Formats: sequence, structure tokens, C-alpha cells
Amino acid sequence: LKCSSMRFGGMFMRGLGKVHSLSPSERSQIVERLRRVLKSKDEVVFAVVFGSFLTNPVFHDLDLGVYVKGSPDILDSAVYAEKLSVELTKRLRLPVDVVVLNHAPMWLRLRALKGKVVVDRDPMLRLALKLAAIDNNIAVFRERTHGLR
Repeated sequence: LKCSSMRFGGMFMRGLGKVHSLSPSERSQIVERLRRVLKSKDEVVFAVVFGSFLTNPVFHDLDLGVYVKGSPDILDSAVYAEKLSVELTKRLRLPVDVVVLNHAPMWLRLRALKGKVVVDRDPMLRLALKLAAIDNNIAVFRERTHGLR
């Protein structure tokens, strides 16, 4: 696969070249292979597949949100995301966009956390982050519609 990349909002967005279409069983196999790879990575606290891979009959890439141990800074997170993206793209033979959720904006964190959990070493942390993102989403909505905080 040959993909062009451009930097956007902390994520690498692949060029919209190739469109993929997989059966539900093929998608399940991809998710299971992904789970096996990510379970071998001790730094991954939890990982979530989200986006068009789950929701559309055709897709350009697999979106993956990962939360990693420790407190990586933004630059380390970006480097980690790109390295993991390259590794997973090679292993799955499918473009994978990785976002490190430790530093993701709340709207993106919420979108990712609504997806399919593939690794979950700390369910309470994942739930707390999801609830915080929902709470933030409600606060933003209230502020925009009513000028309230």
C-alpha cells in the first residue's frame, strides 16, 4: 500500500486513495490480530478501534486510539503513534491511524471511547476517561447553547 500522509490536529491522516471493503468475519479477524499484537505491548493500558472501519461498509483505514502507561509528553506520543501506525499497517496489511488518547482533545477522546475495546488492562481508568469526556461534551454544549458554564 502506498499512502500519502499529512499532519492534522495531532493525527496523521492518510491520503484518501485506496478504499477497503471487508466482510464482517474478515473485520473480526483483523480485530483479533490487532488484539494479539497490542496485548504484547505492556505500555498499552487500553486500545479502542473506532471510526469507519466499524461503521461503514467501505473504509480507508482503521482508526485506533491507545492510552499508554506513564505520562508521555506530546512529542513522545506523536512519535509512538507514528511508529505503532507503521508497525500495525505492515502486520495487518491495512492502513492504521493511531492516536494516543493521553493527549487527544476531549471530542476525539469521546469519539474513540465509543468504539470497540480491543485491549483493556484498566477498565476503571477507561470508564473514568469516557465519563470525563462526556461531561466535557455536555459543558461545551451548554456553553454554546445557553452561555452557561
